[in-house]
Amino acid sequence: ISPNDYLANQLMAAAALSEADLETAISLFTANLAEEQSSLNYNNLSVSHMLAENYEEALLYSKKAVKLNPSNSLWLLNLADAEKLLGNTNKAEKHYLEVIKLGSETDNWSNLRNISQAYAQIGDYLPAIKSLEKAQLMAPENAEVAFSAALVYTLAQEYHSALVQIERASDMGIGVIWFNLPWFKDLCEFPEYADLMNQVKTISQCLNKT
Repeated sequence: ISPNDYLANQLMAAAALSEADLETAISLFTANLAEEQSSLNYNNLSVSHMLAENYEEALLYSKKAVKLNPSNSLWLLNLADAEKLLGNTNKAEKHYLEVIKLGSETDNWSNLRNISQAYAQIGDYLPAIKSLEKAQLMAPENAEVAFSAALVYTLAQEYHSALVQIERASDMGIGVIWFNLPWFKDLCEFPEYADLMNQVKTISQCLNKT
């Protein structure tokens, strides 16, 4: 009825992202960005491109999101991830450390979620798991915290714990596409993960591994 409705397009883009329809998600988020150049819209577009493995575009839009809102630790985390996916290790680590410093200023579940991922991405697993456990205590039924747990445990090579958290996060509504990020690739050796990922056959990093 209203194809240019801003909020409707945001919801449709989020739904498309969850369903691994990345082309639609990118198209809708791009349309919303043309209407409003907000840090949220830049970040949404960045994440969409990251999931589509368009890492250069993801980095471009992440930088713009952070420039508009440098105090947002989630935007910084996504920027760090984009740099790491492009192999820019030193830049990525710098941003991960910024996430840790910025997130430590306020002790809430979302900052702890970001901190746990940042620590894990730089290989410092003990504080990563400690931050994660605090986030889980604050928000035990939060899907984003469950996703972070899956990521932290995967990077720490605690694979069975990671598989449990992937199942929890998926049951709580996290789209399968989120577990196709390269950080999870080692889990392809486990049939439970490979079977889940092969639901999105066109993009699964586990193709031909089952």
